[in-house]
Amino acid sequence: MNLKNEVRLTGNIGGDPEIKTFENGSKVANCSIAVDDSYTKKSDNGGEREKVTVVDWIDLSAWGYTADLFEKYVKKGTRLTVGGKLKTRSYEDKEGNNRIATYIKVESILFHGEKRAEEINEANTPEGSNDDDLPF
Repeated sequence: MNLKNEVRLTGNIGGDPEIKTFENGSKVANCSIAVDDSYTKKSDNGGEREKVTVVDWIDLSAWGYTADLFEKYVKKGTRLTVGGKLKTRSYEDKEGNNRIATYIKVESILFHGEKRAEEINEANTPEGSNDDDLPF
């Protein structure tokens, strides 16, 4: 059996990505995505059922070209689907306690909303490119 570390989440970005550029020119983009899940439960008085929505905030980290996409096109509220790998890292907090952070290392992005996708595709298409010239 071949098991893979693969995660796919759809949600809304919680704040503008923080972009860090390193001396060698590589970039990392960090932000969080809000994903929700809903279920129904009986009300406390035993009457009608009510819908309950739970929101989870997941940290994202994107590197290289994916970080460039985050920098150019992602802002607070952007709805997208990210694909990547679940990662953990250890660190020491301000009080000296050892902590473990879990995050998604983003490897792919799917933007939602037709207008947004068109804008991104146009910006990433080389000038002079014309799909009508393709032989298929």
